[in-house]
Parts: sequence; C-alpha cells; structure tokens
Amino acid sequence: MHFGALPITHFGALPILCFGALPISHFGAFCLCALWNLINFTRMRYSQAYELTDPANFPQNDTADPHPLPMQVTPSQLLETALRQIIAIASNPAPGNDTCTKCQASLAVAKMLILGAPEQGPLLAQAVCQYFNYSMTCYNEYSELALVVLCNTTGWFATPKLNPLPPPIQPSGEHLKVFHISDIHLNPRYAIGSKANCTAYMCCHENVFNAASPNQLILPPAHYGSYWCDTPLDLMAVAMQAISPITGTEGNGFNFSIFTSDLTAHDPDNQYSRFVVFHDLLKRYVGPTPVYATIGNHDTYMQFQMIPYTMGGALGVQFNWLYEHISSMWEYEGWVPEVVVTYASTHYTAYAVTCPDGLKIISLDTNLCEIIDHFSPHVIASDYWLDSCWHYPQIFYANNGTVMTAETALAAPWIMPSLTPLTNLSSGFYVNWCGWTNMTHISKHYSYFSNINEFQSLDGQTEVGPSYHLEYSARDAYRGNITWGVDDPLNATWWHLTFNMYQLKSSVAGLNCTGECIPAKIYYMRSGNCITGYSSMQ
Repeated sequence: MHFGALPITHFGALPILCFGALPISHFGAFCLCALWNLINFTRMRYSQAYELTDPANFPQNDTADPHPLPMQVTPSQLLETALRQIIAIASNPAPGNDTCTKCQASLAVAKMLILGAPEQGPLLAQAVCQYFNYSMTCYNEYSELALVVLCNTTGWFATPKLNPLPPPIQPSGEHLKVFHISDIHLNPRYAIGSKANCTAYMCCHENVFNAASPNQLILPPAHYGSYWCDTPLDLMAVAMQAISPITGTEGNGFNFSIFTSDLTAHDPDNQYSRFVVFHDLLKRYVGPTPVYATIGNHDTYMQFQMIPYTMGGALGVQFNWLYEHISSMWEYEGWVPEVVVTYASTHYTAYAVTCPDGLKIISLDTNLCEIIDHFSPHVIASDYWLDSCWHYPQIFYANNGTVMTAETALAAPWIMPSLTPLTNLSSGFYVNWCGWTNMTHISKHYSYFSNINEFQSLDGQTEVGPSYHLEYSARDAYRGNITWGVDDPLNATWWHLTFNMYQLKSSVAGLNCTGECIPAKIYYMRSGNCITGYSSMQ
C-alpha cells in the first residue's frame, strides 16, 4: 500500500490511496482500483474528503421529508381537473374575443398536468378536441401525439422570422470533425463485490440488496460495468482510451468537442457523490482543441435544482457560486476565455463563444422548441442535446408542426447516447462530420458503442479489457431506397424520410419496438417532444 503525495501529471501533487504500484496512464500514478483520499484542485479552493466517495460506507442520515403530505391525486383525476379548468377558461367572458389569452391560459393548465402526469398530455389534447368539436378524428390526431403548441408564437420575438430565408451556404468540401459525449454519470462508489441485480435502483453499491436472494450473491457487477449501474472509473478510462483510435483521429484530433453534461451518479441526495476527475481526462484524450460543455440536472448540488433569479435577493443568487465554480473549471482547461466565467457565473452557466472560423457556440440549459422554429435553419446550424441517455433524432417542423412533411422538416437535434449503461443501455458516443463553411451540412454521422453484456466474460483476467466498436454510419444504415446524394446533408428532411433500425443502442438487455410501438415511435420522434421508450435509437 502506498499513501503519500505523488507527482500527478494533470492534477498536481495529490495525496492518494493506492493498492499496488500499477502504471495507470489515465490518471498518472493514481490507481484505478482505489479512490482518492483527498482531492485538491487549485481552482476549487477546497479539499474533498474520501468518505464522500467511499464505496464501503454510505451516509445513514434519513433525508425523508418529515412533514405529512396529502394523498396523491391519481393521473385520471388530474386530467379531469385540467379539462374542467380549460372549459372554464374558454367560457370566461372576461377576455372577450382575445382567444390567444385564453389559449395561453389553457396551455398553462396543460403544462401543469404534463409536469405531474406526462402520459395524460395526449389524452387531454384528445379530450379538448372532442369537447370543443375541433375535429371528427380527434383520436387519430391527438391520442398518440404529444400536446402541440396551439397559440401563435410570432409575437414572442422582436423581429419576425426571415421570409424568404437566405440561400444556404454551399459546402466547401472540407469538414469539421465534432466529437459528442454526454451522460457520463461517473460512479466512484461502484463496488465489484456488491449486487448487479438489486431490488431497489440503483445497483452495484455495497448497501443494495436483492429481496429474492438476500443472503446469496447471484449476479455480481462486472469489473468494467453492468446494466442498472452507473459508470465505474475503469469503464470511463477505457472509453477515453478508445476515442482517438476508433474515430481515426490519432495525431490530428477533433476540430472541437461537445460535452452535454450529467457527470455525477444517480445517487439519492444524502449519498450524492462529488467527483470531478472527468474534465482533465477529456482534455487529455480529445484535446488539445476546446471542449464546449454545458450542465444538466446531475451537475449541481442539490441535484435537479437551478434557483430562478426571479426569486430575488440572496435566494435568487444562491447558486452563483456553483455556476462560477463550474465555468472556472472550463476556463482552467483552456476551453473558454475568462470573460465566459464572468457571464456564466450569473446566467446559470450559459455562455456563447465565437470560434476562429466565425462559428458561434451557444451553451444553455433550456427547452429550445420555439427558438428552433424561429431561427432554424438560417441562424441555428445544429443542435446537440443531452440528458435522456437515449440516442435518437427529434424532428422539428415549421409552424409548430402543423404540417409534417419532408418539405416542412426544419431541424433535427442530435441527442446524445450515454456513456453510462444504466437502465439496460450500451455505453456509447458519436462523431459528426460537418461542413467547414456550413454546420447545417452534416455529411457523416458515426455511432460507437461497447457491449455491456460481454463485460462479465472479461472478469478474472488482465490480458484484455472492453472494446468500443463502430455501431453504424447513419448514411449507410438508413439510406435504404430513398433518393439521397452521397454529398447531401443528414438534415431534418433526411430523418423524415428514413426509419429507425438501430434500437436500444444494440443492447441485448432492452426490448425492441414492434407492432403498435413502431408508428408510436415515429409519431413521437416527429413531435419534437419525445418520450423515453418510444423515441429511442439506441
């Protein structure tokens, strides 16, 4: 056992706990088989105690809300209440003939229903259609579609959308290689001797159990990762090492990379792991060009929370320290200039930077539905999204999707697969080849994955580890019988004409979509508001 301060290439001098002197290139002298006793980053101005990520000991404090709460209302009751409120709004004489005000008020009711019971949204749309006799085919139009925006949003912007749009910039034949990785969900508490098939989510922790076999270990976690578990350190290291060789970028790298957040594990609040090794690894393996990052619901503590500034006073700015801290790490890696930290620290870590070639990168945590309709494709060239852990396209259509055709297909955001295998997924990432002079011209899309199902067979030996493979090239896999030139872009029109073939990220643990699921999947992909399960391209 070695315990002391060792010279670490990328982390400075860190006191570490390491069992055995193993030459680990990913972390310098830091051994993958142990966690850090103390982590001391110059930019962080604090030390992180080992117990915050100790895989053998978990906080025992009870964080359950002690206040009694009323009985939960059923989803059907919420639906009935929402419908009554919308009917009351429609019959209220106060707004007079201002139908847009009534529409917006009704949408506010619909939003609250969808937040509380998402599956009731399409049913509400169908019920409203039937009550007001909007159509004779309400079921066909709304039962399997997410609630669409019914109000005219043109008044939301200072200037109208350009009409006609400027002609597209012609591709030069040169390409930008853009690497995209997301949903790391690094799990420093991953314990190989625990249970990978536990009763209560999430598994692969020392404190989990299996009610069917409480005293017997039936399925231990594989060394490199398991389904229903977040990313162990070793899987992250393997993924980092695989990036350059498998994408053919050894020696020349990427033009830039995108990291769309979610770094920490899916822990409960009282066990939330604080672990921030990933940024330096990402810089080492995809650099030296910038990595443009954003944050999500698993990058903050408390998780899922971003206090609105509209609260005012000290409450409204109580998370500014976190925004400054995260953006300072981006600056420390050389990804963004100092001015970004100044802005991001008071704007939920949102920022914009302009690349040397004139391309502007905008990073923010928001819902872009209306922005996409107004500014695509002449201003917004490409959208890269995160958080679902599922890999799939969404298609946005002009005029809020009132007509869904190949001609009205407007934008197709690229939604990133996850590195974590949690919820029966394969671990993955992808690379896009974009036009140097026109980022809307994505000519190639390559998806890569590692088969988690093979990891158990790698235990008990040290000769070989996991590997990542090319899963598919989108142009080759989806072209089928449609007429599409070899240089035509993989844009929204392309995705409208093609069909999903690679489901569940080639994971053997998931259930493929068949029967009625197929048209439902297509409806949701085309709604621009996908629901996990219907919309996956994993």
